[in-house]
Amino acid sequence: MRTLLALIFGFFSILGYARTPSALASAAGLWQFEGNTVWVQIDQDGSAYQCRVAVDGTVYASTGTVVAPSAIHWRQIWGIDQVSLQADTMVLKGPYGAFRYQRAPQAMAPACVVARPRSNISFKADASGAA
Repeated sequence: MRTLLALIFGFFSILGYARTPSALASAAGLWQFEGNTVWVQIDQDGSAYQCRVAVDGTVYASTGTVVAPSAIHWRQIWGIDQVSLQADTMVLKGPYGAFRYQRAPQAMAPACVVARPRSNISFKADASGAA
């Protein structure tokens, strides 16, 4: 009888967890790191893209996958980030620290748009965004 109760409890616990809404569902969209040339795009299909343009013009970009309930696994560079939403702020906490992103007021830099199809790389872009 105890075994049956334990199994029933375990089943409903898993069922409840599976129905818990992901914190990332409301994180879809474009985010920018506090006015810097750093963006994170989270898409409805669970894909993620991060792009950083360094002062010297080097572009660092990586794609990732949203993993419920609240993480992004980056293919290159950044490892795993835990995600939390606090009002209009998204916090990514990973191996390099915790960083606060706001909803982006404008589109990514052209160099980041160019880099997305070939992300998981770094390269130096000119002022137009071309590699």
